Amino acid sequence: MTDRLTSGSGARPYMNPYLAGTLLGIVLFGAFFITGTGLGASGGLNRMLVFFQNLVTPEHIDQVPYLLKMAGGSMNPLNSWIVYLTIGTVLGGFFSGLIGRRVKIETNKAHATRRHFRPKNSSNSTKAAHAKRPDRS
Repeated sequence: MTDRLTSGSGARPYMNPYLAGTLLGIVLFGAFFITGTGLGASGGLNRMLVFFQNLVTPEHIDQVPYLLKMAGGSMNPLNSWIVYLTIGTVLGGFFSGLIGRRVKIETNKAHATRRHFRPKNSSNSTKAAHAKRPDRS
């Protein structure tokens, strides 16, 4: 069953890939020019993971030099611009999907059969397992 979150007949067409690539290049150049670094999501996701890891095992964070630089002692790993960039990227993608009418709630039904879970020659092994023992009288 498919249910669209937005009203409308269908999804809008995609942007011209050459135009989209050019705009992305301009944004990346702007990021290098303004911040001195590029755009990347792995650093933000890494810091989010370290934040939750610090909640569970802070002693581990204090023993690993790589993690110590991000969350050692009283440092908060979420206190970085890359975390907010990552969150903004995810939210921007979601809202872009809403505007382009590409967001939908969808349930897909798997095509599983019981055959995959049945051992080979199960009828023979089942008969042998349930065979009556002869009476010893």
